Amino acid sequence: MPDFTYTGIHKACYALFTPHPPSSHKRGAEALFVPLLACVGAGRLAVGEPGEGKITTPKCITGASEHRSCSMAGSDSVTIANRYELQEILGRGGMGEVYRAYDRLTQTPVAIKKVRAGVYSPTPDSDESSHDPHIALAQEFQILARLRHPHIVSVLDYSFDKDQPYLTMQLLENAQTLDKAASNLSVSGRINLLGQVLEALGYLHQHGILHRDLKPGNVLVVDGVVKVLDFGVALAAHDRTGADRIVGTLSYMAPELLQGDPPTVESDLYSFGVMAYQVFAGRHPFRWETQYELLEDILSSDPDATPLEDYSVRLKMGTDVAADDEPTTLMPERVVNIVANNTSESTKGYSPLTNLILRLLDKSPNHRPGDARATLRELYKTFDLPVPRESMAVRESYLKAAKFVGRRAELSQLSGFINQAKAGKGSICLVGGESGVGKSRLLDELRVYSKVSDVEVLRGKAVEGAGLPYQVWRDVVPQLVLNIEISDLEAGVIKEIVPTIATLLGREIPDAPELPGQAAQDRLLLVLVEILRRQTKPLLLILEDLQWTNEGILPLKRFEEEIANYPIMIMGSYRSDEKPTLPEELPTAVAIVLERLGAGEIAELASAMLGKQGKNAELVQLLARETEGNTFFMVEAARMLAEEAGSLIDVGDLTLPKEILTGGMQELLRRRIAAVPAQYQPLLQLAAVVGRQINQDVLRVCEPETDLGEWLQACEAAAVFDVLDDNWQFAHHKIRETLIAELPADTSAQMHRRVARAIESLYPDNWEYNEVLLEHWCAAGDVDKHLHYLNLVARRQINITAEYTTAYRLLERGMAQIADTDPRRVGLLNWVARARWKQGQYAEAEGAAQQAKTLAESIGDEAGIASSKNYLGLVAWEQGQYDLAENYYQQSLALREKLEDQAGIAASLSNLGNVYQAKGDVARAQEFYERSAVIQETLEDRWGLSSTLNNLGAVTAMQGKFDPSLAFFERSRALREEMGDKRGLAATLNNLGFVAYLNNQFDTAQDYYWKSLAIGESIGDTSGVVHTLNNIGSLQVQMKQDDAAIQTLARSLSMARALGMIPLILEIFVSYAQIFARRERSELAAEIIGFVSNHPANNQELRQNCENLMPVLRQTTAPDALQGHLDKGAALALEAVAESIARET
Repeated sequence: MPDFTYTGIHKACYALFTPHPPSSHKRGAEALFVPLLACVGAGRLAVGEPGEGKITTPKCITGASEHRSCSMAGSDSVTIANRYELQEILGRGGMGEVYRAYDRLTQTPVAIKKVRAGVYSPTPDSDESSHDPHIALAQEFQILARLRHPHIVSVLDYSFDKDQPYLTMQLLENAQTLDKAASNLSVSGRINLLGQVLEALGYLHQHGILHRDLKPGNVLVVDGVVKVLDFGVALAAHDRTGADRIVGTLSYMAPELLQGDPPTVESDLYSFGVMAYQVFAGRHPFRWETQYELLEDILSSDPDATPLEDYSVRLKMGTDVAADDEPTTLMPERVVNIVANNTSESTKGYSPLTNLILRLLDKSPNHRPGDARATLRELYKTFDLPVPRESMAVRESYLKAAKFVGRRAELSQLSGFINQAKAGKGSICLVGGESGVGKSRLLDELRVYSKVSDVEVLRGKAVEGAGLPYQVWRDVVPQLVLNIEISDLEAGVIKEIVPTIATLLGREIPDAPELPGQAAQDRLLLVLVEILRRQTKPLLLILEDLQWTNEGILPLKRFEEEIANYPIMIMGSYRSDEKPTLPEELPTAVAIVLERLGAGEIAELASAMLGKQGKNAELVQLLARETEGNTFFMVEAARMLAEEAGSLIDVGDLTLPKEILTGGMQELLRRRIAAVPAQYQPLLQLAAVVGRQINQDVLRVCEPETDLGEWLQACEAAAVFDVLDDNWQFAHHKIRETLIAELPADTSAQMHRRVARAIESLYPDNWEYNEVLLEHWCAAGDVDKHLHYLNLVARRQINITAEYTTAYRLLERGMAQIADTDPRRVGLLNWVARARWKQGQYAEAEGAAQQAKTLAESIGDEAGIASSKNYLGLVAWEQGQYDLAENYYQQSLALREKLEDQAGIAASLSNLGNVYQAKGDVARAQEFYERSAVIQETLEDRWGLSSTLNNLGAVTAMQGKFDPSLAFFERSRALREEMGDKRGLAATLNNLGFVAYLNNQFDTAQDYYWKSLAIGESIGDTSGVVHTLNNIGSLQVQMKQDDAAIQTLARSLSMARALGMIPLILEIFVSYAQIFARRERSELAAEIIGFVSNHPANNQELRQNCENLMPVLRQTTAPDALQGHLDKGAALALEAVAESIARET
């Protein structure tokens, strides 16, 4: 040990604390501590707290060097990021403050750590990155966010509020500092606490992290559980940035740090040694009277071994008693061994306890223990106690939070997109790959990178089987809403997916006006997209497991064309083997598919999980051969080896098997499931039936006598469950799938029935659970319940979410459960007809409706007959078969009048009005619309009324009654704006443009049309967009803007052909004919007119438009030639006409 003189001490400290050496060697303590106190004042070094019980015990987690509790009541409420309400200050250190806060989103208390404003002002020649508290806080988050250990505090969030960073952490209620907690414990209790600290240190060091500020104030104890915290000055072992600067707390710093040496594992263990000394001796190992004496002792004096030896003597005498008067658990013969079994000359005859602690406090790091886990074993051996078995929680911390391996290129690419989002250019990215390949871990790393880059990160996850509508958005929308101002109507709309919106916003939120079918879906999607548009802060939106959602992707489809104009990156993950076509649904998204790890990455991951044992070449080869680089398989294999060896650290001593996956991955999963105690297995199976997310409310109804808390802990201990932000779920979907696959059929059916009944009792008549209940009742084999929920689900999927493929699959499955003559088949067939009609698949729609009609007629189901004839009428109308459509609608109307079905009567009257309008009988159309409106007024059917008023506006305009027409349109517009019916509003604006067009107010008409088009495109109303484009094109033709018209009509024609909208296609053809006639291509114009005039789907308006063009054609074409072109066109097919137009344009 070096023999420091006062001058030597002075030189060592002064060289570190000042940029230049002193001009003379002052020997006084006052001169020595001038630079030291300057360092303390700068916030880089704390002197430390006085020992012997003088440390103030914090109420909860702080991690600051000074613990206080100061209520903020009576002052204005302070809110961070419009989310966290600060309640009281818990601690204050040199650079930051810690508060107790209330999280408005999760409605739970948390701890907030933030840098105090104005605490740091770098000088021009300072190294900002080494001690800027803002960077220190970001570094603390980066470290903690990648760690998962039962004895390390959990970090929840990191972000910025008004350019000030803050860290959100787990709140530890009624915590005590390590020395205070240990003072009331027996020796075994003290060893247990110190052992937990060493567990945490071993985990940190294996992850390459040095804490650098271990002290009792940063090691808190809650209910006997240690939590290490405050990583503000922690450092990666390989990172030398700032390692040459003095940071930490002087009274716990190793002497070599004060001499300018870099921090090491040994310097962390020195700090642990100081705490261990305090735990057993009851005081600090060095003098506290003055700071000078403290520094002198750290550098040049041996700790006083007397208190430790006294403690050992008390153990020998059996007089060491815990505060609760419980005697120590050590047996007398063990006490004798502790004191007597040491005759080594090097330890001066000290007891094993004293020997271990003095070695930890040795001035030379080379003479200290160099491994925390080995020190843990030695600590227990010192007291002749068995080393505790490695707990499942500790083992899982190594397996689940191993070092990030591979994917560097992908992370770099994604980080680039984050930087682009910060610059205002957003994007959508999709990361695919097989289950277990590492998608979630890549997203975790991207999350950490984004947060420390001042990018807000929100995360949502789709759920297999048991997901609610828009499940993937339910966790992210609340925070998005807090970021912006939102109207009551918008809040009412999203109440559908955020039921707690009123509590979140702190005001009453009325329900949004009811809208039927697609209109409600459009309104919700529009509000979601609008919420995204209003985000001003850079945002990363992570949406996981998109293979399990259809409607959850709809907002992305609406937003993808414009996301480049916003500071938002949307990152979606999906299983490419389950939904390989997902990138095709989002064509602008960047798709990345992850492959399995390579040989080098397998070796790196093995080392990260198993430490030195993972570097065994034979072991690496075994893992590579058995897992083929799938990270999930690797974790499972490592877990199995640890179970065989007894702990991860003992894997190196294990005789390696030739195979790990004997019996396949299923066998490994069975072993893990079997680790859950037998009494909890039935509830575990039931949880698997419920879904991957653990719904405690449902399980509590099913098993009211079971202690769910103990059950959850048991399942977590077996690594079957994990928990994130208080949300429990199966640790991996494969565990749940294994449980379900191995359930006997009768047991499975019984469990599904129990779960379904529990959900019905908890959420009666709640439409959000209809899909979940459909699946449970289907699996339970209850056909009546199955079909009941199938009708409810089909209505939503066909009318609102447009999930036609899913609806067909469910309807086919349902019909397979019943006989061909079962009356319930009528309703299911009519749903198929409606879905096919909405998709423009008219032949299939007609076939399903005919089947429904035939069956309904055979059993006398008049309501079913009326519905099927209504669908047959819709199919005929779409194809221009107006007489047939009228016949079906009249029959449907008669039946509905007989049944006194007022809503059905109103619908049939409106449909007949549409037929008469198409046939040119606008007066009769007006009559039917007016009759329909009267019923809708009585029923208070605002949506139906707004539609009928819109139609009345159209037919009165066609009669030249422009004032009444405008009145109808304006009333329709007001209703639709009030309800937020954007689809309907677009239609009304389109019709207002048509009225202006008829009045030759072309500029006004164009303004209405473009507004209608913008709304239609924003909500994805393809049908409405096609009609509006056609109107714009017609207007451009009338304004002789032929080049613009050709482009507009081409787009409209392409969409109309895709949808099979025959009457609209004929209108577009006539507009092209007008252009060709004006451009002296009369022969082509005549062929088009000949085709349209003779097509069975034409109507009076089309015939009149064709007739209006004939004088122009007669002027440019000889009569015989003109008739030849007209006849040629009459014989053409629609596709031939479209191809001729495409060639010409």
